[in-house]
Amino acid sequence: MERQVVRMQEEDGPCFHPRLPNCSESKITFFTGGGGLVNVAGAVNPFAAGDILFIPGCQPHIIRFIFEGQLTGLSLYFNNSSSPSALFSVPEIRRTADLLSRYSSGFKISGAASAAIAKKFFVAKGEQGLQLLIKFLELLMELYRCENIVSLAPEKNNNFQFEGERIRRAVEYIYQNFSRSISLSEMAEMAHLTKESFCRYFKQHTGHSLADFTNEIRIEEVCRRLCAGQTSMVISEVAYECGFRNMSHFNKTFRVLMGTTPHQYMQSKRMQVAL
Repeated sequence: MERQVVRMQEEDGPCFHPRLPNCSESKITFFTGGGGLVNVAGAVNPFAAGDILFIPGCQPHIIRFIFEGQLTGLSLYFNNSSSPSALFSVPEIRRTADLLSRYSSGFKISGAASAAIAKKFFVAKGEQGLQLLIKFLELLMELYRCENIVSLAPEKNNNFQFEGERIRRAVEYIYQNFSRSISLSEMAEMAHLTKESFCRYFKQHTGHSLADFTNEIRIEEVCRRLCAGQTSMVISEVAYECGFRNMSHFNKTFRVLMGTTPHQYMQSKRMQVAL
């Protein structure tokens, strides 16, 4: 199957795009609701409804929801390697590609500067194929004209790159192993830190303890599976496969993070699908 140059996706709460994408797709997201923190290569930046984020393909990042309400947005995903070279050889379009390449850690646009670009997202919503590609190129041109772009992380700083790599490896390790028990000792050993130093380091870069962060990832995966309609399995089986070995602990953690019970959450998703 031929790969799309660009695709649009509506983002919604716990089913928001995974925080560490293992693909070459870049994305530009306009947040329509909620807010929180985005951690790119160890640099933490706040974002709110109305902001626009650009995250390059294969750039590890963590989007953490911290404000009241629901985290929602519109994202345009595009794969640089699949983009036709003839298309990006056009000078006007090539300049926008050069703009994106200058921000290897991504960027943020806030306030009034994001308004014109946000309109392009709503115009592109619902479009497919050639029409979506045209709207995407119009959005890129609007980005090129923007003068209030803020990098998400310092560039070309060797010490920063080292710290960013260390937190990236730690978070990736959690994502790859959250379905089993992860000990503080193994994490500290992997990061070449004492357990006490790792606890401080991890909290500084993520805002969470190791246990809380891991449980958030597990709950995210439970919600993702329920959102995806994987309801043939009972909730306890989903919880177990996502790393929870104690149902009482799972139910308590789910309620704290989601504000409802797993059963109520699943029922609400089924009702939304039925409407």
